[in-house]
Amino acid sequence: MYVEKSICDLDNKLVIRHETLKKIRHRVEIIRQILDSPAVYCRALVEVVRRRRFSHAYQLVLRLRIYLLAYLWASRRGTPPPPYIIIITRSAHDLYGGTNIHDIKYDIERQNTGF
Repeated sequence: MYVEKSICDLDNKLVIRHETLKKIRHRVEIIRQILDSPAVYCRALVEVVRRRRFSHAYQLVLRLRIYLLAYLWASRRGTPPPPYIIIITRSAHDLYGGTNIHDIKYDIERQNTGF
């Protein structure tokens, strides 16, 4: 009887210590997340900058293609541009606020120099 009681007491102590260790492990994980949060924030910030640069470069390329297409059609003699070119150039003109080839060239140069 004494042995059974001591085994039962030891089992109860083990269960209590196991629960305590689970709580401590959870708190350590929270502290680890708090310590890792600045690094996670910096990685997210780098990703935001990367995506903004890509978006800006993509918009420049899109504008250049649209105006190059319009320029090529306008440079052909005797043939007016097809309606879809007119629609594309008008929508690009409205979308980008009247950007012309010189503005695009300036934007590309500014993008390449980093300013």
